[in-house]
Amino acid sequence: MSRQAVIDALKEYAATAILSPNALSRDVVTTYIGTSIEQFQKTTLDSFRSHIHFILSLLTEHRFISALRTNFYTRGVLGSNNFVTFPAIYPQQVDTTQSSSILSETCQCDRTNNCIYPAGIYNQTKSIIPNEVFSLDVSPLFMIPGFQVGCLPQNALFQSTLECFYNETCLDIVISLTGALRTISPLNISNSNSRFSPTTTIAVLFDNLMIESWKDSIDFATYFQICAPKICSYSYVQRDTESCFQRNMRPSLVPGINLGCYLIDFIRSTLECFYDEACVQMLIDQRLCGNKNIYLPIDLSNITALDPNTLINFKPQDSLEVLILSSLVNQLIYTANYTLYYAECQPKICTYTIDQKLHAIARINLVIGLIGGLTILLRILVPSFIKIIHLFYGFCHQQTRDVPLRWRMIFIYSRDKLYLMNVYRGKTQALSLDAQS
Repeated sequence: MSRQAVIDALKEYAATAILSPNALSRDVVTTYIGTSIEQFQKTTLDSFRSHIHFILSLLTEHRFISALRTNFYTRGVLGSNNFVTFPAIYPQQVDTTQSSSILSETCQCDRTNNCIYPAGIYNQTKSIIPNEVFSLDVSPLFMIPGFQVGCLPQNALFQSTLECFYNETCLDIVISLTGALRTISPLNISNSNSRFSPTTTIAVLFDNLMIESWKDSIDFATYFQICAPKICSYSYVQRDTESCFQRNMRPSLVPGINLGCYLIDFIRSTLECFYDEACVQMLIDQRLCGNKNIYLPIDLSNITALDPNTLINFKPQDSLEVLILSSLVNQLIYTANYTLYYAECQPKICTYTIDQKLHAIARINLVIGLIGGLTILLRILVPSFIKIIHLFYGFCHQQTRDVPLRWRMIFIYSRDKLYLMNVYRGKTQALSLDAQS
């Protein structure tokens, strides 16, 4: 069971993959895989323990009756079809040197499945007696060290140990008395560096999946070959740019590269070397500084110098500080796609207007229409206005009879001027005649 649990967990772990945009360094890979292995071991153990504890709790809650009748004993009632079930009662402690020697404290299988009784080989068979504590009347032929019996075989087994299997004499006695386990040889504890002792319970062994130790190995070379990065970069620490190259036959400085006491001093460097084919080739040839045996072989034959003609806002002599402040953006190109915007917006209703100049004929028609409209408006309003003036005049004439002559002449003069302003003289004169009559 534990072997199958480990096999299934290994299959699941083998299906996982390391995802990263770039190849990881040896230290990062070692740390990452080491952490994932620890998590794998913990998850596997926790999952198996939960599975075992679930099975044991299921047996406890449903109170299954053992076929060996070690936890419950069912007996029929004479003269009826009824049955009575009695729980097994085991002594809490047993003196294995004397038969029928038990203490007053007991353990009942209807309350717990963890009641145990020292396992031994007896020349006697005995069944459960209702409401009596289980005991044997004869001395055992042999008490098996570390082994227990009890309510349920699995609960008793988990509380047992394997110390008899480490003792050849004990194992020979069991084989001679039972005739079983003839092909079993004793475990050799002297030649093993086991983390478990012979007195470790089987429950502890099960909780650890019967695994003595986990062995793992991390092969960075295999990871690097499977990852197969197309471009690799590396860095090394030195005080100045000459220290590495002075160990070669042709000492040379890297144009534009400035190193100082602090890492921030590097931003004063330029990339002009990377725009020079000869300088790039020099970096490739002298990159290992004579230490070829400690680095993985990498093919750099496809690396070429940068093209300065592609620069728009920068020059090869610009420092890294200038490039960083410009966010390393050579040129910003904006493209507007109204079709994509309209498709994304998806309006339900659309309206549009057309702006255009009126034609000469349309302008003339517009003027004629305005004149005609004004003419009709004046025909409607002017007669009404004249009638209102006439009524006002009649009212004022009655009020001004006693006014001096000079003021009357001014009033008559104003009235005549208003009449002259009327473009419809025919109608105005007719109104005037009607007023005089």
